[in-house]
Amino acid sequence: MTVPRSAAVVAELRPEPTNKERIYDYVKNRINNGIYQPGQSLRIADLAAELSVSQTPVREALILLEGEDLVDFRPYKGAVVKGLSRGELKEIFAIRTILENAALEYAIPRMTPELIAEARELLRQSGAAENKERFSELNWQFHALIQRQTGMPLLCQMIESLSDRVKRYSRVYYLAEPERFMSDHMLQLDLYEKGDVEGAKALHKRQIEHVVALVSPLLPE
Repeated sequence: MTVPRSAAVVAELRPEPTNKERIYDYVKNRINNGIYQPGQSLRIADLAAELSVSQTPVREALILLEGEDLVDFRPYKGAVVKGLSRGELKEIFAIRTILENAALEYAIPRMTPELIAEARELLRQSGAAENKERFSELNWQFHALIQRQTGMPLLCQMIESLSDRVKRYSRVYYLAEPERFMSDHMLQLDLYEKGDVEGAKALHKRQIEHVVALVSPLLPE
């Protein structure tokens, strides 16, 4: 009989992240949390000095972020944080609505009382988060937990990729209307618990439309 490894043992077996991976995570988190703003230059030499690494892994990390459309390399300026136009934002959120509502159709019938309880705890923790970075992390954990119940890793990867591109804009909803944000998410979870797929999809669509209405005026056409 195979004895399952504990979480601590599994963690010990994971390889240490490389400098490139650490820098990638560092820069991406700062973009997603609005610390690095659209149009801001990310000088390779400055980042290397700040993080006490050579310039090579910094350049490699920025190339990865360019592939995710978060960074753009421009002549004479180097790497620059890339922003979205209103049209791009609306298109990404429209695609997210389709994919995430499809995910709900598969996920909701598979939700157990234990999973609902875990999701409620994540919501509680996100509401009590001490800073916006911690809130963003917990909010993503909540949505990822639900989406994993689809049993479709490719669908989850597609949703995560799109979410990464607009995460910094999605936070506007929480920062502008934290009480409505939490209320909508609790209501959403109630619908999951009841197995109300159509109600959950309709609420999710309204939430997406509200985010787009809040953020669009802040972006260039």
